Amino acid sequence: MALAFHFLGSPQLVLENLPVSVHRRSIVALLAYLAVNDNRQAKRTYTRESLSALLWPDYDQVKAFTNLRHTLWEIQKAFGPDWLITNRETIGLQVDANVWVDVHRFESLLSESQTQSDISLRIPLLTESVKLYRHHFLTGFNLKNSPTFDAWSLTKSDELHHKLTQVLTLLTEDYCLLGDVDSAVQYARRLVNLDPLNESAHRQLMQVYSQAGQHNAALKQYQTFEQTLRKEMGLDPQPETRALYKQIRKGDVKQFQAGTQRETKSPRNNLPHRLTTFIGREQEQTEIMSLVTKNRLVTLVGAGGVGKSRLALQVGEKSLRNFSDGVWLVELAPLTDHTLVPQAVCTALEMSQQGGTPALKMLTDHLALKRALLILDNCEHLIDDCAHLAETLLQACPDLHILATSREALGIDGERRYIAPSLSLPKLHGGLESIQESEAVKLFVERATTSVPDFELSEANGPIVALICQRLGGIALAIELAAVRVIDF
Repeated sequence: MALAFHFLGSPQLVLENLPVSVHRRSIVALLAYLAVNDNRQAKRTYTRESLSALLWPDYDQVKAFTNLRHTLWEIQKAFGPDWLITNRETIGLQVDANVWVDVHRFESLLSESQTQSDISLRIPLLTESVKLYRHHFLTGFNLKNSPTFDAWSLTKSDELHHKLTQVLTLLTEDYCLLGDVDSAVQYARRLVNLDPLNESAHRQLMQVYSQAGQHNAALKQYQTFEQTLRKEMGLDPQPETRALYKQIRKGDVKQFQAGTQRETKSPRNNLPHRLTTFIGREQEQTEIMSLVTKNRLVTLVGAGGVGKSRLALQVGEKSLRNFSDGVWLVELAPLTDHTLVPQAVCTALEMSQQGGTPALKMLTDHLALKRALLILDNCEHLIDDCAHLAETLLQACPDLHILATSREALGIDGERRYIAPSLSLPKLHGGLESIQESEAVKLFVERATTSVPDFELSEANGPIVALICQRLGGIALAIELAAVRVIDF
């Protein structure tokens, strides 16, 4: 038995491929709230008190509780008894319930697409997500006299609207790279129709038209947008848009050629340029990138020196395209005053102090509408302050993601922990070829050549290097320190 919830558009409830009609709006509201907020990795439950206050805020508790019980009874009557788990205190979806939610599928497809570097594999994921988006979240639905529920619904709708903007932008770019101009124009137009005042969407459509050789269409697009902007907002287009218009008029925008990678600028970031290569941990990088795109807070947990910081930076570099407003490293190891954690983030984001405005307030205002990734590195000695900062920012900034490194988890709701493993170790009695496959040995050899450029692993020194790596337990920092002290074997 399968239950499907379609909330991208007007709500539709489907049981065993048959639509289910319900007459109480509270049923739709309760199911939407439980299903959309549900986390398959850690099932969420809610107290009866919080749900009754959400749905019937103007009622006294006795009446609100009565309404909630009646709503639960009607859900069981309409769908059967196998979908919700309830007790005297809490309510939630059954752990093993076969429930499909279009919102979850939409978000999952976008997350999966952001880990794909192959355009031919990414496009099908993005096109499927577009098909799911019939209209905005819970279109035409609200809950009378429940401003809290309506505020939650509106916030979720804005979040999903932003994600659809990402999807359409990526599809336009990808089809341009494939030379499929018709498809690129189709998605660029949809993006403009989605938000007629989105100036970057109009610029993208102008560029697609121009690169396709449709210069008149590109010029007309600018003129239409200029009229709309002046009529609706009393503003002129931005200098960047006007400059593009002038380029197109002069014929300076090159016509697009299929298979040509367009020059793109990476989002701003403050990630340091590394002088040494990153060794191994390909699987871990893929797993962490997937976690970061699917979760708002991921913490890499592990012993000191295991390589959490370097792994986080590598993930940050590979995630730049996924975060349009940048990836920002906040180095906390040198910080001794716990009260300065918010200021450290401001410094990383290149924000200057504004009078007497508290740093945390500045951050929530600055990041409220941005899709960015913060890397909070070395949180362990400031764990409570980092937890408070992360919780505050994530609640106020719906498109912000945080990747933290620490010897212990931050311990707040929604956190996904990832245990950072040691480097793979060699077998002491294996041959040279077997020893060379070890990540620990690869790191040792790569770092050793910085001290002794002609150093090479051989049958003679291989067992010694393997023994060193074994005794150091695959701890990256210890191996690096040992390797750079190599003089001769």
